[in-house]
Amino acid sequence: MSRSKCLQCDFIISRCLCDSLVKIENHIPIVILQAPAESKHVINSVNILKNCLTNIKIIEGYEFQVESILESYKSKKPFMVYPSFENEIEIIFQTDSPPFMCDLLIFIDGTWDKSKRIYLSNPKLQTIPKIHLKNFPTLYELRKTNFENSMSTLESVAYTLSACHDKEAIELLKPFKVMLERQAKFLPKGKTT
Repeated sequence: MSRSKCLQCDFIISRCLCDSLVKIENHIPIVILQAPAESKHVINSVNILKNCLTNIKIIEGYEFQVESILESYKSKKPFMVYPSFENEIEIIFQTDSPPFMCDLLIFIDGTWDKSKRIYLSNPKLQTIPKIHLKNFPTLYELRKTNFENSMSTLESVAYTLSACHDKEAIELLKPFKVMLERQAKFLPKGKTT
């Protein structure tokens, strides 16, 4: 049985976020490689990004034409936000850190298993320099994870854009927090997704 969705924000009516969405003109393009079925998850943070950012592309699947994506953006300095130990730049949470320069940011949206599958299925992704976010606070306590420094795709985008000149991107955390608060009301006490 399908639940009615808001025609503007695309969340189910009881969790509509239209009253909390913000519009952000991000200067750095965002590409999100999304695992199939993630878009149907009730706490899909990428849906907020789609509603808030002006320069975003979401591509669903496990295998991607990464070279074509880079060419379509004429990217000379792309970075991928993904934990890796090779070819990695670590961004540590500091309010006074200097802006980080790039011309395209790539994110993977999915569970850790699905993210790893996407990463390993696309050898070109493995050659793109990585950004690893460290010591950033997370609001995402509804989902279980065993990984240190885990956060939602939305939080990763907000913090990375903020570190790359788009300081107003931190405002993305407001509708995300509202979504999590509304979702928590529907869960039994102490339960996570």
